[in-house]
Parts: sequence; structure tokens; C-alpha cells
Amino acid sequence: MPTKTKIIHNQLVFLFMLVFSFSYAQKEISGNWILTKITTNNKVTKPYLLTKFTREGKIIMMEQNFGSWHISKNNIYLDFRKKKFSGNYKIKFDNYKMEFIKEETNFIYQKYHPENNNKLSILGSWRLHDKNQVAFLNILSDNSVYAILIQENGTIETKGTWFYMPKEKKLVVTGFFDDIRGVNQLIKVSDSSFTIKNMDNILQFTRVKQQKLEPLPFKYEDFNVDLDDSNKLPWTDNYLNYLKNIKQINYTKNRYIPKMGVFFKENLIECIDVNPIKKSITFKKMMISKDTTDLESVTKGVLSNSYNRFFPEKDLSPFRVIDKTELIIGKKSLSVTIVEGFDGTTKIKLWMIDKKPGIFAKKMIYRYDDTGKLTHAIIYELKTISHR
Repeated sequence: MPTKTKIIHNQLVFLFMLVFSFSYAQKEISGNWILTKITTNNKVTKPYLLTKFTREGKIIMMEQNFGSWHISKNNIYLDFRKKKFSGNYKIKFDNYKMEFIKEETNFIYQKYHPENNNKLSILGSWRLHDKNQVAFLNILSDNSVYAILIQENGTIETKGTWFYMPKEKKLVVTGFFDDIRGVNQLIKVSDSSFTIKNMDNILQFTRVKQQKLEPLPFKYEDFNVDLDDSNKLPWTDNYLNYLKNIKQINYTKNRYIPKMGVFFKENLIECIDVNPIKKSITFKKMMISKDTTDLESVTKGVLSNSYNRFFPEKDLSPFRVIDKTELIIGKKSLSVTIVEGFDGTTKIKLWMIDKKPGIFAKKMIYRYDDTGKLTHAIIYELKTISHR
């Protein structure tokens, strides 16, 4: 018959083992894992989601709190926002893998090793080779990845995360850019390009060099509100007489993408329609890429833009004339007046061709958000003028 001392000893050993088991499981689970497989009712999905089990008991995926966890005896209790996955799970550790098991639901995780990302040299800005869309990637060392899709009327930006699995040679990307989301099999990687296979699609990216954006350093407080430079501007009311002989203006549109640090070049056409009876002028702007896309039409007449000194651009306030100079466009030397000013929080710098009202040799338009951060910048450069 065991003595009282032995019973106490056994209880202490059991309590120690229980605490040790609890602490071990707590320590083993805490950290970053890759959710590689979910089996529920014999249905298998492979999300490859980077998941963090915090020591405070949170479950973090895609920078969001998806639920909580705690150790209960030899089990783990998962409390997800989707309640059908919540409950007690058995825990199984196998080398660098972890499995949670409950009835018809299994979660399989693989230990995440951030140092593996250093084995893949793909940091930087890349462009996708695709005739149907224009897209850029910016892959950063903090495991974030930005995807920018270029559209006629702006850009669509998505953010995700990435990690590398060297043994399987897989690049895993989370986020909302469908082309590369999920598991990508690496086919070829070099300093200048990389090729991946996403499902049945082969995608090729080429590295793009960082390009510097010419700054517009002026600020509101640089302008003297008591000075009026209107008398220095070259264009008066002679729009109609000059533009009636102009058919269209062709510009190169250089769109700067701040997060990528690169320019994207497009062609812009401004078609001109002059109505001498109504004494109006209409500029119809069109983008020329794979297809022709109508952007907008702006009209100067008796009832609209009649006092706009910078038509077909927005009227600036405040503004100032900073210089008059000569520019070579094609084979011709043109006299220009350089103006800088504001349209709300947008900074604008214009090179107005003195004897060609409505036509600019160059335009720089930089937009900022309320915090003063540059959101996008466009630089237009005159290519040709077509006469009737």
C-alpha cells in the first residue's frame, strides 16, 4: 500500500508533467506557421497562409485577427470568427509540422522560417509580361508585396505577403492579385527576370530599374498673394483664331508609380473641335494603347472656362510665372512661359507655348493626399501638332 509521502510525490510528479506538457505545447505553438492544408468533410484546400499564433493567444492571418487559442490539457482550443471551425483539437507535432485534429476537420501547418526568403533574390520592382494587362510588383524585404494594375483612369493597388519554400521551390503569395495569389512553382530565376507557374498559367516578370522623379519643391507659402502675374501670361482671347486650324495634339504621357519608383509610358491625343458660331472650343482627350479609350472632354466657351487662363488644364490658384525660355520640340525652337501653381492640393507646372494657345510643351501634375504624401504623378511632353 503506497505511503502518504509516495502519493504526494506522485501527485507532484504528475502536476509537474502536466505543467511541463502545457508549457512545452505553449512554446511550440507560439510563433509563425504556414497553413498548408485544411481537410473538412473530406474536402481539401491548400491556402498556404502565413499564420501567427501569438503568446497572448491571438491567431493573426493577413494582418488581421482571425480568432484566439489556448491550451486545454493536451488539446488546443481554437476560437475562430467562423464558428464552424471552433472547438477542441488534438495536437500532433512531427518535426517542423503541426497538425490540429478534430472529427472531420484537420489543420496542417508547416513551420515558417523567414531566413529562407534570403535564398531567393527577387527583391525590387518587376513588370509582368502580359499583352492583356499592365501590372507591376514591388517585393520588399519585410515580406510584403505590392501589386499595381495600370488602367486608363488610374491604378488599382493591392497588398499581400510573400514567402519562399526552398525545398519545394515554391513562392507563396497572399493578397488580392489573382494572377500570382497562392502557390507559385518557380521555373527560372535570374537577376533580371523570373518565371513562375500559377495553376496552369506561366507568368514572366522582368526587373525594372528605379527612376527618379523630378521634384516640384514649391509650397503654398512660397506664393505672394498680393502679386498677380496674369499680365505675364502668353494666352489671351485668341484661342479661336489659332485652334481652328489645329486638328489634334499628341503628347507622351509618363505616369509615375510612387510605390514602384518607375514610369509607365502612354500616348495621349487631344482632338480639337472649334465652333465659331457658339465661339466654343472642345478638347477631347483619348488614350492610345491596345485600344483607343475616351477619357474626358473639356470645353471653353461663353458659359464654361471663359476665364480659365490655362485651358484646357484647370485654372490655377495661386500661380506664378517663374521663367520665359526656348525649348526644342522636334526640329523647332519654341518660346515658352513657365508657370507653377496649385489646383487644390495638386501641384502643377506648365510650359505654355507663347504663340500656340491651348498647347503645352510640357505639363507636370503631382497629386497628394491630405497628409502631403504623393499619390501619383504624371508628366506630359508634346510630341506633334496635327493641322487641318
